[in-house]
Amino acid sequence: MREIKFKYYYQHMETGRIYSQILSLDAIEKSYNFDPMAYIRIARVEFIGLHDKNGVEVYEGDIVRAPCYPDFVQVGWYDGKFVSRFTALEEGKYELNLPLTVCEVIGNIYESPNAL
Repeated sequence: MREIKFKYYYQHMETGRIYSQILSLDAIEKSYNFDPMAYIRIARVEFIGLHDKNGVEVYEGDIVRAPCYPDFVQVGWYDGKFVSRFTALEEGKYELNLPLTVCEVIGNIYESPNAL
């Protein structure tokens, strides 16, 4: 059975700074406390169980650079599987026909929203 992990993104309400924390489902269930007066949760994204070419864990919402594709690709969940969205095309979702082991995570849609 694969390890289930989530990456949480929080934005500090006064400074606007974005903070991320990776937690396993086991850690979440053991009651993780975060100061609700200072931060609001902006996303909870799931580890997809794969790594990029540099060994970096890939999470839903990550932005990857894929060889042979002109634009960056966003990883997301659609129709029961993780797929990618090409930014050059209209809002359609398209499967990436390359293994993530040849792609490189360059950011995510929360900390790098202008990368797409």
